[in-house]
Amino acid sequence: MVDTTKAYYKRGSGPLPLEGIEDYTAFSKAITSDETTFGKDPSLVMTYGDKIGEFNGEEVGAMPIAVALWRYVSYPHAFLPSMHDVAVGQW
Repeated sequence: MVDTTKAYYKRGSGPLPLEGIEDYTAFSKAITSDETTFGKDPSLVMTYGDKIGEFNGEEVGAMPIAVALWRYVSYPHAFLPSMHDVAVGQW
């Protein structure tokens, strides 16, 4: 069960970061096969996995980049194509 009292701030890399509990649980399910991983602790998006860099003086993992890639290949709505589908001419 996800914690609805947590702060689901915008986190991630690129123009479309995760925002809100729905984004965090969908991303978590796609990346870890468990929607509660980032749903229970939204700040984990910045520190999950091996550390690859630094942001605002704190070490960060690869998940902010994974957010951008996930947004690029996932469908925003059932009736809209992904950015990748448009870029490669599949839509």
